[in-house]
Amino acid sequence: MKQIESIFRTFLGILILFLTTYTTPAVAQRFADPDSVEISLITCSPHNEIYSLYGHSALRVRDVSAPGYDFAFNWGVFNPRTSNFTLLFALGITNYELGYTNFRDFCQYYRRWGCRIDLQVINLTREEKTAVMRQLGHNLEPQNLVYRYNIFYDNCSTRPRDIIERAIAGKIDYKPAPNDNATTYRSLIHRYNKDHRWSAMGIDLLLGLHADKPLSAREQQFLPKELHDDFTQATVERADGRQPLVAVETAIESPHEQQAQQPTRFTPTVAATLLLIATLVISFLEWWRHRSLHLFDLVLAIARGAAGCVLVMMIFSQHPTTSLNLQLLVLNPLPMLFIPAILKHRKSKWYVIDLVLTTAFIIGGFFQNYAEGMNILALCLLIRNISLMHEL
Repeated sequence: MKQIESIFRTFLGILILFLTTYTTPAVAQRFADPDSVEISLITCSPHNEIYSLYGHSALRVRDVSAPGYDFAFNWGVFNPRTSNFTLLFALGITNYELGYTNFRDFCQYYRRWGCRIDLQVINLTREEKTAVMRQLGHNLEPQNLVYRYNIFYDNCSTRPRDIIERAIAGKIDYKPAPNDNATTYRSLIHRYNKDHRWSAMGIDLLLGLHADKPLSAREQQFLPKELHDDFTQATVERADGRQPLVAVETAIESPHEQQAQQPTRFTPTVAATLLLIATLVISFLEWWRHRSLHLFDLVLAIARGAAGCVLVMMIFSQHPTTSLNLQLLVLNPLPMLFIPAILKHRKSKWYVIDLVLTTAFIIGGFFQNYAEGMNILALCLLIRNISLMHEL
């Protein structure tokens, strides 16, 4: 029942947000007096649904002299009617849109999930506010509504930041990132999906070597919380001196607490460990009975080949962090080419080839962080390859 309720709440929330986004009258065509306008960065805390594990950012434009002029501009809208959306998202061919809705409706959607909403009123001059609103008006023109979304480089967090940076007639100074190599795209998203072990494993399977490069402070701002924290500490240097980027910070608390994600006991590590135990038992039985149990290797070949087809597809993705993925050394379509030999119990050099690939995978672990359970899988493959070398 809880799963059904969660699915219903997710569908209802998305429907409400989608309807309010596209039924609000045009607002950017009306330019209010900039002196009475507040422009704020909105930061919504994550909730446990998979699409919101990393939080959300938007811009608020509010005319304090006109109660009805209070809107949220949101770059996280996608068309649910798009064909093959999941496939296109994986390939990085995902079109998102700028939507706008009444700020109260925007808050209602996120408060329903128990999210905290932080507001940071940006310290802008009259001219800079006008520049922000002009950019919003330009973005809302039909030919500019859609943009090519990228989770790390161009998303709901980077778009509001870029608009504010372009509008400010001065230089924004962010606090430098710590001088270490530990903060990467992969490590940052692990902070948010660590309680969703299978989702985290799936994402780590798709991410390649480039996801483990050290990030600058600005590169970390693809996450709403990181952008919020950087804005809090940032300053703006203009001709008349240096000022804080954020003038006022407030928060809107949710009327109810968000339910914590219940950790699953059947994690990828548990699944990989069970596979390792099965590998050891089967290899021992083969040695004891002097007879190979090829059904196990057939299942492994099919599973690895199917997963490998997905990773090969990601080579052609427009996501820059998926093109070079060392996990392809063990998850690739090659095992499927040797399925006939496995079925007919013929001698095959596949085990030598696989031994070389698996060894290269283990060495590659010094350069890329692998998905949970992948190192255990590599150990299983080493055991099988060594066990079956006699069939050469």
